[in-house]
Amino acid sequence: MKISFRILLFAAILFATTSLTYSQVSEGGIPPSFKSNLSKDIDQITVLKPNMKAIQEEDALDTKNGTMYRVSRLIPVNLNMENSGTWSELPDGTRIWRLKIYSEDARALSLHYSTFAISPGSKLYIYNESQTQVVGAFTENNNIDGGYFATELIQGDALVLEFVLPAHRVMVTSEIEIYAVGYAYRGVDHMFKGLKQTGWGGSDPCQVNVNCSPEGDNWQDQKRGVAEIFVIDGWSGGFCTGTLINNTSQDCTPYFLTADHCGGTVAASDMEQWEFYFHYEAQDCATPATEPTDYETMVGCSLVSRGNQDGGSDFLLLLLSEDVPQTYDVYFNGWDISPTGSMSGVGIHHPAGDIKKISTYDSQLTTTTWNYNQGAPDAHWAVTWVETTNGHGVTEGGSSGSPIFNGSNGLVVGTLTGGGSYCTATSAQDMYGKMSYHWDETVQNVPSGDYTLKPFLDPANTGQTTLLGTNMPCGTATLTADFSGTPTTVAAGGTVDFTDLSTGGPTSWSWTFDGGTPGTSTDQNPAGIQYDTPGTYDVTLEVSDGTDTDPETKVGYITVTNGGTTLDADFVASATNITIGTSIDFSDLSAGSPTSWTWTFDGGTPGTSTNQNPTGITYNTAGVYDVTLVVSDGTDDNEEIKTGYIIVSDP
Repeated sequence: MKISFRILLFAAILFATTSLTYSQVSEGGIPPSFKSNLSKDIDQITVLKPNMKAIQEEDALDTKNGTMYRVSRLIPVNLNMENSGTWSELPDGTRIWRLKIYSEDARALSLHYSTFAISPGSKLYIYNESQTQVVGAFTENNNIDGGYFATELIQGDALVLEFVLPAHRVMVTSEIEIYAVGYAYRGVDHMFKGLKQTGWGGSDPCQVNVNCSPEGDNWQDQKRGVAEIFVIDGWSGGFCTGTLINNTSQDCTPYFLTADHCGGTVAASDMEQWEFYFHYEAQDCATPATEPTDYETMVGCSLVSRGNQDGGSDFLLLLLSEDVPQTYDVYFNGWDISPTGSMSGVGIHHPAGDIKKISTYDSQLTTTTWNYNQGAPDAHWAVTWVETTNGHGVTEGGSSGSPIFNGSNGLVVGTLTGGGSYCTATSAQDMYGKMSYHWDETVQNVPSGDYTLKPFLDPANTGQTTLLGTNMPCGTATLTADFSGTPTTVAAGGTVDFTDLSTGGPTSWSWTFDGGTPGTSTDQNPAGIQYDTPGTYDVTLEVSDGTDTDPETKVGYITVTNGGTTLDADFVASATNITIGTSIDFSDLSAGSPTSWTWTFDGGTPGTSTNQNPTGITYNTAGVYDVTLVVSDGTDDNEEIKTGYIIVSDP
């Protein structure tokens, strides 16, 4: 898998040397003790530092076994306002309870609660000793059914809790039980950017910020649905990415889609502490000098449905514990369950817990099986990322579970399981579980109906195979016909595939293709419409929901030319990350009707070929190798070089 980046609470925690910072959903404000003359002498609980030698041995074994990269441990405690802390009173009668928690050499600390119930009017703050990082105020609005809750990482080896009980109030309902303190011992320094003299961010340097232009220009809606997840799994935690996902009822049910390997088997009490961070991103293309502060947070979720990584397509559908506030300005992404690979698109993700990034592909997604035979056969898409204007987006630990979108209508077609792409191996492929397989894995002989998205994302059983995303507020949309075609310019004899983009829940479709064969269709997404005569042609779609109808005509939408398409070399390998002695097959994906092919396989045997689809290329020496294809149509040539495309390792 793409290793989930494990720390003990989310990376988007703020630290600044000159001003207070706030992040988790709360009321904000300044703790009253900051403006009073209360004594600094308060109760301190020292949490014993974990056995670092044992942890290092465990981490070394994790690395060997390829499991999650952990950087923190949860240490059991039993702390509440009755057995610890110091009470003080302000002149106006306000009562304040404070507790300092210290653990030697910790890079950061976090708190995990088995009970979290704040009485009306009361507030809770948490801050560092220098009072430069504050989270809160937490109020009754943060109370969670079931009680489990978590608050963010506080930089350093000590933190202070401050509970505020207003004057003349009796604390009859407030109850806070801390069952664990998170001890971060590595991998979190990049979270506290004020400590570093130059630069910040945990991801590798080739990554592209989501608001770069042109990479992010057409994805400003979709990015608003994508969020960082901090996963609690037993006594450790880690980063993944996922997205809010729309359903055919268009009712803004807060479904959230990610990967099963991000925590599909954790306890319900752990899920109640998961944190979801929306809008954690740079405002433009440049990585900012200080960490973004205008993100939004949700805490808690429950399991809805899951599909195993082993023998399945690796998806996890969650239900957030609360409806997303409309002020969060999120987007519920749409989906496409087509079994045909998209020709282009993007992935949007949070590599290494960093701000939101975007990776781009411009060649067709191909069918594959995750990790040879670990996943279900043909249940994943393989993608190769391309260099763009502002970098070469790839994926990293923390990107797991993130959505990949098609370029034709911006819909989710898969969720990231893992792969080999890194900034040092940009041509290596990544693998995404297919939405088409997630949709109804029972069709694929999986024994349990739990392994499916269909009942939840199509609750009315409309049979839709695509659904557009939606903004808030949700509700029944007006019936509106819309569509796209791919491509819209073809040579005579070429074909066009059409995709329904209508909103409002249509149940029937009537297409008319001037100049096309066939000339009409009642399919939702008709494919293979052939155009034989040069010219420009209209396309009309009329949709109906059984009561109303709406037509859409795009005049001159299809252009048919006399000539062929531009010569453009492209190819894909059957595998790109192999061991010594393995043979690989290559498939030509070139456009423009080439008539000859010249291949060069650095490190391969044979080292060259003139076959269109050469097979059995064997790599006998460990290393990273380029592959080159030159195609010709007898008049023009075109070359494609994939640098570092084949990675050969020792067995």
